[in-house]
Amino acid sequence: MENDFLPLLNNSSFTRINQFIHAYNIPGLHDKLLPFKNGIVTKFVEEIEEYRKKGLYNIELDDDLEWKVNDFTYQLVKKYYDIGEERCSYSRMGAYVQDNTESTYILHNHVGIRGLTTMVATMYIDPMETKEEGGGLFVHFPEKIINTEIGVLKDWIYLIPAYVGHRPIKQTSPKYRVCLNWTLEGRTKPLNLLSGDAW
Repeated sequence: MENDFLPLLNNSSFTRINQFIHAYNIPGLHDKLLPFKNGIVTKFVEEIEEYRKKGLYNIELDDDLEWKVNDFTYQLVKKYYDIGEERCSYSRMGAYVQDNTESTYILHNHVGIRGLTTMVATMYIDPMETKEEGGGLFVHFPEKIINTEIGVLKDWIYLIPAYVGHRPIKQTSPKYRVCLNWTLEGRTKPLNLLSGDAW
């Protein structure tokens, strides 16, 4: 089956927010994701309590979308990073939904039990349009680096090292905002081919 997300990579571009936050503009990505929003929100509302009993805050995506977005994100990472590909694997894409009543603002990272997770990628469906509405991403850095709040945008993917703490920002808008998130495991520090940042 053809992955119709992959052609979007041809027009992708890299922005270095700082040494720990890399952002990629993917024109057209939000339009591809938006038709899946209602199904993701419905599944989240119906199933999230069962996931939370297992200590999980993301739901799994339906298979058709999951493999496309997983593969798309992996190809993006391979385009911009040296990841020691022969020893890599990646997680299933998860989905986290919030509005002004539903959210979990826990500062966390994605190092994992085995300590092999190297990077985290997030992308958003219907993010908030103003800072006052909240719904962005707070990133907590190691010493001497200023903590950063990102007002996340449509058509952007954000990558951070797995060991960096982060959490969603509380939302004032009742509109559902969907965060899709993905992690990469490997035994090689990812090296950005444009900036030289190594995680």
